[in-house]
Amino acid sequence: MRELGKILLVILIIGLLGCGLVLAVLSLAFSDKKEIVELYNKTANEKIYLIETSWGMDDSRMAIGLDKELKGGFGNLYPDKYQYNGMWFQYILYKFQSDTLHIYGNDFISPEQNHFRTPIILHDLTDSEKRRIEHNYKERGISIFPESKAYIIENKTMAAPNKPQ
Repeated sequence: MRELGKILLVILIIGLLGCGLVLAVLSLAFSDKKEIVELYNKTANEKIYLIETSWGMDDSRMAIGLDKELKGGFGNLYPDKYQYNGMWFQYILYKFQSDTLHIYGNDFISPEQNHFRTPIILHDLTDSEKRRIEHNYKERGISIFPESKAYIIENKTMAAPNKPQ
């Protein structure tokens, strides 16, 4: 009888540890993961944040704001941020120059409550213009956000066939 009690106790402990492990894995898989780039405009004395939040298996949200607040999920609204509105979020191209933030692409919605002192210019690009910029973005002083997605452009430009000049 004592041995049966010990066996049941061991099974109970193993079951609890297994449940704890499953809960830990699920919480990591479904918690928000953020990537943030801080830009500083000395003239306006203003910090601007490029924010990407990923949650779940492959859902993400991106915005440009004056704070780092950005939560995953569709119920969270941010009327004070430029919000990415593209279908397939991968990355954006941007350049911070002469106290102006340039965003290359037309996938952002301007904020309803615009408190930005820094000019933010959204450059509308055709697909061919975007590919041309992607090909030599570093030489143009353009950056990629989120930086973790730079490999997408690097692989595209390496795989592109050389065109005769």
